[in-house]
Amino acid sequence: MTNTPATAANLEPWAEVRASDRVMRYRRSGAGPTVLLLGTAEGPSPVSTELLQALGARCRLIAPEIPPNANVTVWLSEFLEGIGTCPVTILAANSACMPAIELALRDLGQIKRLVLIPDGEPDDSTAEGALSTTLGSPKIPVLIVRPGLAAVEAIPIVTNFLAAP
Repeated sequence: MTNTPATAANLEPWAEVRASDRVMRYRRSGAGPTVLLLGTAEGPSPVSTELLQALGARCRLIAPEIPPNANVTVWLSEFLEGIGTCPVTILAANSACMPAIELALRDLGQIKRLVLIPDGEPDDSTAEGALSTTLGSPKIPVLIVRPGLAAVEAIPIVTNFLAAP
């Protein structure tokens, strides 16, 4: 799964971090709370350029290059340890939604919030909730944005969710 966001022109050149004896590449931009972008380059992506630009104006966006055939959940956990930026918010789209959920349940301390924008047929709902394990760990707020939601509607929903305490 290669993961370079739709706003690659706005991102800084490639940076590298070493974790678990491998070099991991990523691009970044902005300043503020960290948002890890996953699956935003998969086509057609349900994540609009306008949403990514709105987030980039408020947050530090990090877009890792996930190697093909990697166990995405394990790779992401190692990547987050390597960059030393925790907890982060994850914005996952398309096929990256499930690895993001798995990471959140596996490493609760690494994830602050989770925004999922699945592919599929548009429906009429956007849902908010929380993930938690049965071990009494803290809950992770989750926002599921419906596929096909117009940027003008998605931007305030996502930015308000990320700004919540």
